[in-house]
Amino acid sequence: MAIVYKKVTKKTKKKRNKDRYMQMLWRQAVLKFWGMKCVFCGNPDILGLEAHHLVKRKNKILRHDYRNGIPLCKYGCHAEADTLEGMQKIQKIVPKAQIVYLKTFEKMNYKDFLIDRQMTNLEYMKEMKQELNEFIKSND
Repeated sequence: MAIVYKKVTKKTKKKRNKDRYMQMLWRQAVLKFWGMKCVFCGNPDILGLEAHHLVKRKNKILRHDYRNGIPLCKYGCHAEADTLEGMQKIQKIVPKAQIVYLKTFEKMNYKDFLIDRQMTNLEYMKEMKQELNEFIKSND
């Protein structure tokens, strides 16, 4: 069986770079929101921290929302996050109001979300980018 590779176009590369940039902004905002340390063990090593999505990345509405993340250590703590014990820890750490906010958008269809707000995908992404930048700057 032959492996078929998709041709990588300039448009595809540009989209990937935009997503990487948004992920970088999102990570920065998540770290600032939670005080620049692992929420499980308190480790302040910024290079050793990753931002963990509470609602999985496939949810386009919450993918770049800083309220949808927590900072965790790269290895032990991040690996624990998806276990039963880790999920129980997260339930205790994340404020109830934040969980309610996330559940509001968790099951919502992305296209319906955009239609309700009379926005295009591009407009929504620009809004999220602006929100992330403002949050990061306001907490410097």
